[in-house]
Amino acid sequence: MTGKDINDLSIFGDYKQLENRVTTALLHILNVGGEELIRFIMNRLNRDLPSSKISISAQDKQGRSVPDGTLECSFKFKIFIESKIQLNAINSVQMERHKELVEGIKENILLYITPDIKKPDILENLIVWANWGGILKWISEYIENNDINEGDLLFYLHDNFETLLVNNILITLEWNSEKNDRVVVFAGGIYGEPVAIKYKMYFCPKTRNIKPSGYVSFYRNWRIEYCFKINDPPETAKLLEIPQILEYFKEKGILDKAKQKPEEFSWIYEPVKLFRLGERVEINKIENDKKNEYGIPIPFLYGNQRYTTIEKLRGATKTSHLL
Repeated sequence: MTGKDINDLSIFGDYKQLENRVTTALLHILNVGGEELIRFIMNRLNRDLPSSKISISAQDKQGRSVPDGTLECSFKFKIFIESKIQLNAINSVQMERHKELVEGIKENILLYITPDIKKPDILENLIVWANWGGILKWISEYIENNDINEGDLLFYLHDNFETLLVNNILITLEWNSEKNDRVVVFAGGIYGEPVAIKYKMYFCPKTRNIKPSGYVSFYRNWRIEYCFKINDPPETAKLLEIPQILEYFKEKGILDKAKQKPEEFSWIYEPVKLFRLGERVEINKIENDKKNEYGIPIPFLYGNQRYTTIEKLRGATKTSHLL
């Protein structure tokens, strides 16, 4: 596979227009999550859907007729979704046409999804509203509440849906431990965990795509033991211009090795993504218990980072607890 962006792959590449792409991605998620996920989201929007249970009654009068028994299911509804990707982009003419779909029909719901912080004034009480951040949050809550892990299709779709929203600035997630409970777990290596412990810094290639997180942790020597707060977004820097990193390289003989093997160590001269870390967060020593299909232990992660939440990290003693 060539170096395509995730937005151009799978469900995100079906439409060139961003509005259609985002809507299609959401519909895929709702299709996979099914009735339970749809009910969960509508509940968060304070809208109850008809019950799917069958009610049974005897001698139930139906107008002038009284049959011996009645089986009834009121499970019938339609949710019409209108998506917007620009602020204050509600079209009043279009809105009036959409309203005709729900007026006088209590089972029908018209849902507008926009990037606005609050419900646009033009949207009337008849119309249900949410922003993209809210939709993503509720899908995340559903996944968390139902113990859905990384191997599940819904988890995968949610993960890439978030990437789509972030990349197109439909939501903004902060690099701040006070506002973001996500933990990014990196492979510790000889430059990751040791540098973080000694200097409260972490660096990686400038081109690496990392989701905004509030914490950073490291997987090294088959365990996770250290976690630090993130209080600011990463910055672009050159390693040899950072005194602490230069000191570390000299201490480890990296500069001499770079002279002997310039191609292998050319990365020390390239711009990097630099994290200046906050205070350390106390966690248990988390042992890796990941195994392959044959029961053979395998690394929790290889080159790429993984994600969890600070709540899971604090309560974990095994890496399986993080999923």
